[in-house]
Amino acid sequence: MFTNGEPPVLLGHNEGANPVEFLLHALAGCVTTTTVLHASARGIKIESMSTELEGDIDLQGLLALDASVPAGYESIRIKLDIRADCSDEDLDDLLKLAQQHSPVCNTVCRPVPVTISRAGK
Repeated sequence: MFTNGEPPVLLGHNEGANPVEFLLHALAGCVTTTTVLHASARGIKIESMSTELEGDIDLQGLLALDASVPAGYESIRIKLDIRADCSDEDLDDLLKLAQQHSPVCNTVCRPVPVTISRAGK
């Protein structure tokens, strides 16, 4: 079970991560898992790996204060600190493959139709 929360500025009490923070966590977890999976398939032993994510979001979009501002992230940056028993070129290729084949990254990086409807309608 996940506890969803928001900061006080968004009428919450910081009782848990908010949805956009969960999105970053899901993205980091999926990119990391995909990297490990494809490293193993290529015979690359990962010695250590950690991720750091940053995203730019303008609350004017969420709050409908400016129609020109997107309601979600305008950009996301993932920094992987990865050490493995392979060349830098092999690591770069591995990370490109992980970005292309991570289901969460793939979903976030391309337009995906989403339908919202009321139950029973």
